[in-house]
Amino acid sequence: MSDREKASLLLSQIPDYKIEIVLAYLQGVYDASVEIPNDETIAAFKEIEEGGGKTFDTLDELFEDLGV
Repeated sequence: MSDREKASLLLSQIPDYKIEIVLAYLQGVYDASVEIPNDETIAAFKEIEEGGGKTFDTLDELFEDLGV
């Protein structure tokens, strides 16, 4: 298997919520000082991508749900 084929296989295994980081790195745009989302944030992104989570029509609804 060539290096190009290995790279293609690895890229196909990267979850959608991380692919932008990989693409930015490959394009030379990635800056190591950029904050990487923690596990809780990544899990929340994944939940939304899979159709879960809560949605709000207004900020008032959001704040009410937060108890503010």
